[in-house]
Amino acid sequence: MKNLLKLFFAAVLFLFSVSVQAQDIPNGGFEDWDSLNLQAWETYQVVKDTFQPYQGNNAIVFPLSWSNLKVSWAKTTFANPGHPTYLEAYVKSFIVPLDTVSISVKILNNGSVIDSGIWYGVQSIEDWTKITIPISQTLVDVTHTEIFIQGGHKVEPTDATSSLEVDNLSLHYTPLANKNLALSQNKLDIFPNPTSGVITIRCKGRDLKLQSATLYDWAGRKILESKQPILDLMSLDIPQGVYYLRIITNKGNLTRKVVVETS
Repeated sequence: MKNLLKLFFAAVLFLFSVSVQAQDIPNGGFEDWDSLNLQAWETYQVVKDTFQPYQGNNAIVFPLSWSNLKVSWAKTTFANPGHPTYLEAYVKSFIVPLDTVSISVKILNNGSVIDSGIWYGVQSIEDWTKITIPISQTLVDVTHTEIFIQGGHKVEPTDATSSLEVDNLSLHYTPLANKNLALSQNKLDIFPNPTSGVITIRCKGRDLKLQSATLYDWAGRKILESKQPILDLMSLDIPQGVYYLRIITNKGNLTRKVVVETS
């Protein structure tokens, strides 16, 4: 009987490991190329960097050449029943003033966007640098993940082109993520949202205790951390836009999107 139980649990662990591997980003290290076609990705005017990738033999480049090219991009959409909490990548960039490059991730339920996260590169990054893109956490039932990367220049002058190099994309998951998502809907209120400067976190369950709340901007930079249920942003003088609030409780963790408006 004990041997049968051991075999059963070994089989469960094997299936679990397979399901986790199936949630990896297809070609996330950008190693698989057929001529100039990046396998598992739709692309427009991208090239591979074989000279100095972050890891492996290749990275993806959103071009430094093609001076008349306004935008180059790559997109992948793949089945993924899990709900990642953040996307990690390694990037280098050359950014023309007033221009941006970006990496976005969307969590889908049969084509509808449920949750998302985005990083904008607005300054040049000379050496490979790790970035973290928090993903909002609202609904449990998801079917696919979409990743969209955009480079090339979007503003004048036309004789200078922004470029972005990306390598080693990976999704990361918080343990018991589904439980945390259910918690976010049933036992936590975050208001007002949008806000003009103050965020209140209300724990509705008597056994639920707030441990900390951390606000990040779209680039993953920490703006404010507090152990109190009221966060006053008015003295921070932060620009309006989308931010990510990471909440840690004694019953689990979650990330919610927060929109900050000018008062």
